[in-house]
Amino acid sequence: MTRWLVRTTTNQIHGPFSKEDLISSIQDGRWEQRDEACCENHYWFSFNEAEELRRQLGINWPEHIKASMDREEETDEITEVETKTIRIEPDSLLTNVSRPISSVFIQQGVEMEPERDPWWSHPGFWVFFAILSAFLSAIFLS
Repeated sequence: MTRWLVRTTTNQIHGPFSKEDLISSIQDGRWEQRDEACCENHYWFSFNEAEELRRQLGINWPEHIKASMDREEETDEITEVETKTIRIEPDSLLTNVSRPISSVFIQQGVEMEPERDPWWSHPGFWVFFAILSAFLSAIFLS
C-alpha cells in the first residue's frame, strides 16, 4: 500500500494517507488547490496541476471547490508597494547621536544603507599615513 503526504501552503505536513483517503479528503474540500501532495519517495506536486493530479490520483479537482475558491480570489485585496529613496545629509545625522543610524531608519520603516565616505577621507587613514611616513623617513635617513 502506498502512502501519501500533503503539504499545505503554510508548510504543514499531514499524513500519511492511503490513496483512497487522500482522494476522499480532496473531494470533501479539506485541502486548498495550492496545497501539494507526494506519494512516498516521489516528488511533490500541487493540486492545481490538473495533468499531474489526473496522472497521480486519477481525479480532477472538484468543481464545487474550484468555484468557491474563485469567488474568494475575486475578493482578495490588491496592495501597492512604494519604494522610497532618501538621502541623509551628514549634518542631519548629528541630531540623532544618541541612537544608532540603523534604528532611526527602522523606526521610520525605511531600509537604507547610509552612503559611505571614501577610505582616504577618514582621519584614521591620515594618522596611519603620517606614522608610516615618519617611520620610513627615519629608516631611510639614518
